[in-house]
Amino acid sequence: MSQHRLAKLCLVTASCALATLLSTSALADKKPPRSDRDRDMFARVDSDGDGYISAAEHAAGIAAMTEKMNQRFTAMDADGDGRVSAQEAKEHHQALRAERRDRRDHYREQDRDRD
Repeated sequence: MSQHRLAKLCLVTASCALATLLSTSALADKKPPRSDRDRDMFARVDSDGDGYISAAEHAAGIAAMTEKMNQRFTAMDADGDGRVSAQEAKEHHQALRAERRDRRDHYREQDRDRD
């Protein structure tokens, strides 16, 4: 795969990740209100704290998300061939769900009084 094509793929992946990150509020058990999450995300990207996101801060945020997405892709690519099959994706997501379920169950077991 050419460098240009790989860069485009990373950019598209990062953009999709950002859209997903901003739109998955209903998928978690207990997330803070949307406005809090938006404010927190904005604050993370606004690295100089001036209340604005500059083009450089935006690019740095996209680069960080791209790196995270590349790590997730590598984790899904079970056979290391540089491609993710539907089966690899399915198995990876099943494993993640099981991991979250186990953590949640462990927490509930430890928090017997539910306080």
